[in-house]
Amino acid sequence: MGPRILACALLIAPLFTSSAVADDQTPSREQAALSEEQALLRRQLLQLTTSMESIAVRFESEGRVHAARLLREGLQHVAQRSEGTRLRTLEEVMQAAQDDLSRGQAVRALEDQQAVLAELERLLGILLDRPDVDDIEQRLQELGELRRQLGDMAELERGLRQEAQALREAARTPEQRALEAQMRAAAAAQRQLLQETETAGRQSGALELEALERALSELARDQATDVAVLESWEPAAREALESAAAPLESARRSLTEAARLERAAAELERGAAELRRANAAPEAQAATRALEEAAEREELARRATGDPTSARTAEALSESAAEARAAGMDEAARAEAAAAMERRAEALEAAAEERRAAAAQGRAEAAERLEELSADAESPAGEVAREVRRSLEQAAEPRAEQATSAALEALRNAAEEQTFVGQAVAASQKANAERAERLGEALENLPAQQDDAGRAAREALERAADAMRAAAQEAEREADEASAQRAGEAAEALAEAQEALAGARAQSSQQSGAQELAQRQEQLAAEVGAMQQAAAQGSMSPEAQEAVEQALETAREQMEQAAAELAQGQNQSAASSQRQALDALGEAASEAEQGVEPTTPEDRAKADELAERQAEIEKQLYDFAQRYAERDQARPLPSMSRAQEAAEQARQEFEQGDLSAAEEQAERAEQAIEEAAAELAEEEEQYQRLRDEELLFRIAEEVTQMLTTHQALMAETLEADAGNQGGRASRAVRLRVRRIAGEEGVLAQRASEIHTAIAAEDSLVFAEIVRNVESDLRRIERDMGELGGYQSGSRVQALQQDVEDSLLWLLEALEEEKQRRQEEEQEQQSGQQEQQEQEGENRLVPDVAELKLLRRLEREVLDSLDELLLLNPELAEAGVRPDALLLEDILRLAHRHERTSDLFQQFRQRLGLPDPDDESGSGEGAAPPIRVNEEPR
Repeated sequence: MGPRILACALLIAPLFTSSAVADDQTPSREQAALSEEQALLRRQLLQLTTSMESIAVRFESEGRVHAARLLREGLQHVAQRSEGTRLRTLEEVMQAAQDDLSRGQAVRALEDQQAVLAELERLLGILLDRPDVDDIEQRLQELGELRRQLGDMAELERGLRQEAQALREAARTPEQRALEAQMRAAAAAQRQLLQETETAGRQSGALELEALERALSELARDQATDVAVLESWEPAAREALESAAAPLESARRSLTEAARLERAAAELERGAAELRRANAAPEAQAATRALEEAAEREELARRATGDPTSARTAEALSESAAEARAAGMDEAARAEAAAAMERRAEALEAAAEERRAAAAQGRAEAAERLEELSADAESPAGEVAREVRRSLEQAAEPRAEQATSAALEALRNAAEEQTFVGQAVAASQKANAERAERLGEALENLPAQQDDAGRAAREALERAADAMRAAAQEAEREADEASAQRAGEAAEALAEAQEALAGARAQSSQQSGAQELAQRQEQLAAEVGAMQQAAAQGSMSPEAQEAVEQALETAREQMEQAAAELAQGQNQSAASSQRQALDALGEAASEAEQGVEPTTPEDRAKADELAERQAEIEKQLYDFAQRYAERDQARPLPSMSRAQEAAEQARQEFEQGDLSAAEEQAERAEQAIEEAAAELAEEEEQYQRLRDEELLFRIAEEVTQMLTTHQALMAETLEADAGNQGGRASRAVRLRVRRIAGEEGVLAQRASEIHTAIAAEDSLVFAEIVRNVESDLRRIERDMGELGGYQSGSRVQALQQDVEDSLLWLLEALEEEKQRRQEEEQEQQSGQQEQQEQEGENRLVPDVAELKLLRRLEREVLDSLDELLLLNPELAEAGVRPDALLLEDILRLAHRHERTSDLFQQFRQRLGLPDPDDESGSGEGAAPPIRVNEEPR
């Protein structure tokens, strides 16, 4: 039986115990009273539901959605019919209990009251927004079953994959195995050749020479670029381009002024027309405002640019606006003002025509100057001049301004380019000279520098560097022809250096044995070529065979290229080709191994069998996904869709005989299934944590109620004992003591239930404390009852004190564990050590909390034993035998000491601590036995 909410239990527990006294079908006076109390509880339930309904409505209107939802769920729970109530509502069950009591059927009433209690517990849990333990346990059971099913499917998929691997191995023909062995041998030989090539290149300096050759080639390319730039450089053309740009600048300015004048003239003509048509004051005012705004724009343009044309247009517009405003609604005045506007507009248009004529003249002057430059057909400046001339000839109104601006921009860019070409080439030639010097210095550190070819290369690099510096100086003076000539001399010197370095590398290659390596590489290439024909005899699919042949072809080509490079002394290039050949051999071997397909009827039959089994797993995955989706509040499980997809592809590959692809897809399915199981395990862990927290809360709640009730009974025991003046207890005292004994017995029964619940969670020490509480309460019930002679003295009170202490310890430990869990949840951290301890176990509290409490239990036993010896010093004397009651106290302590020792042994085994042997055969951590007449140490 799980723990109950004690608040509800205390309300109706007296009804249960009293109603179970008799079941003789004849209601007694007490049962009639209980029936009336049951009716009162039913009326209180109806009042509660009414209050819940009204509060829910108020909360909904106030926007307190969560609180209102809890109340609605509580009302739904009260009205529902469940299996626990035999398809009756809570009110109907309470009515049935009332009827049973009125008919004297106490046993049936007790069953109904127990159902009411369980439903009230669930109602309280709903209103407090606390999870229901039974629901959580059901979810845990479902998750555990789902995880088991996933584990079974993962195991099936794993076995299927292993059988596919075995079938692929068995499907290899002798020719296939021989081909794979040849490819492995060729890869090993190629790896050895690569190592020897790199070693020979390092020892002979060939690798360094190749690096120098590459750097020299890059320098030669850059030098050729500079030579081409210098040959097209024309510094003298800059002045001609700038002279042609001057009239174009004047033409563009004239066009801009003409456009401004024309806009102002248009504003004046529009204003005059509107002023003539105005029949009302608003229309005249609108025309005046338009003129004023145009005048303001022109004034702003004058201030920004200083253009005198803007001043003229602003003045004309401003005067016209003033005249229009002064005219008002006088028709004659308006006509006179409009005529003045038209005259000003004509004057502005005439000025605009003059500006456009000036612009055309500027363009013509620029075209004449550009004609001289365009005469040189090969000159870059001449090409620019020809393009600009064509643009100017095609420029017509109204796009004349845009065409003129574009031509002017092109001329300026060309002139600027001629200005900076010299500076850029000079800087580039200086950098190239430094690079040539560095190459010469690097060549001096190589063995080849002693050869004739090496010396010739160094001398050529020195000449190139000198010529480059001279070219830079000439470029800075804008001596284009001289600069181009010296740059060309540098390029010729670099070409001589390249030729000399090639000779030095060839000589170094002959000394390093590169020819012998080239022959071996060529022979290996021939062997790989023969493998291409053998690939057709293997047990591979057509796709795999084609891939193997293609990879072998690539390997052969790279090997032949490496052989040619070795023959030329290009060790580094040869090493690069050898690496590519090695990669191609690896790809061929992988394709050959993975591309095996069944060829014999037996192997094909086995593949078909695997396909059928894969189809069965695929069906199981589909069914599982359907069941999982039907779960209440089921979380998304994306790994299941991946598992289904992989399983389907694996089945298709089995059907097609592609064992390698089927094996790969089966592995993917297996991994996806395991991922799904891990996700379910995580969800299960969260539910387990929620369940443990709720159990802790409920157990702590019941322990608190038990402690409160027991402390009240302790106070009553003191009062009853005070009324017993040493003689025989009066009848009233005996009745009172017997009642206290009965209530202590009820607490003992509750302790038994809590002990069962805690023990089921494998919390050994916590369960032991509750077991001790139950044992002491049973003894108190016996001693205070008729069998014990209605005792209420110090011995009983001492037992009650022990019960109180034990309950306080237990409550303190429970509160500490609750606090620890709350802090852990707030920090969103989990203790690794505790997770490891609880992995695979289902314990309510961690081992460390139980060990602390176990230590406290043993200390209490020892303290009690010291107190017993202090109160009874005669026990230390030999031969003294205690009386029966004292002996019972001693045996009680001995039993608890023995239980503590047993619990410690269990913890030591659980934690994997060693059990050292000693002469007595007891463990090192075992506490010494307690013996009567012997002082404990």
